[in-house]
Amino acid sequence: MKTLVIGVGSQMNGDDYAGLLIAQRIAGLGLAGTDVAFFSGDLSSMIETWAGYDTVLICDAAISEKPAGTVRSINAKSGPLPREISFVSTHAFGLADTIELARTLGKLPPELCVYAVEAVNLGLGAPITREVEMAVERLVKQIQDGGKPDHPGEAIKLMN
Repeated sequence: MKTLVIGVGSQMNGDDYAGLLIAQRIAGLGLAGTDVAFFSGDLSSMIETWAGYDTVLICDAAISEKPAGTVRSINAKSGPLPREISFVSTHAFGLADTIELARTLGKLPPELCVYAVEAVNLGLGAPITREVEMAVERLVKQIQDGGKPDHPGEAIKLMN
């Protein structure tokens, strides 16, 4: 089985760095059968990047009404991303749009999980917050230990 971990975000915007940081740490582990990709701009090319992978795990910062550092595990294969979650993006074509385009084109990978890390500090040049940093560590460990949501049949699972 081939797994792709995709980190999405911006290193310059505080908690928006979470997705990229997770992917960087996974890359540093050198896990067998696991590749890593990074996206900071246009996400539409992600569809071609995940072609040929059995499992794709996308890590990104998100904003909802959950506490900072909350992680949501979303089975994106089962349907659209929840509307109550806003994924951090500086571009008009974001993560939810990319996934729905791939669904329409019949180009979703066999397994697609989105890990959404609740962000609070997105200021330019701001540091990543402690709560988000701790969530990054938990999520890296979970990916290292198996890489999939604990309950893939559930649309959303919260990790504290």
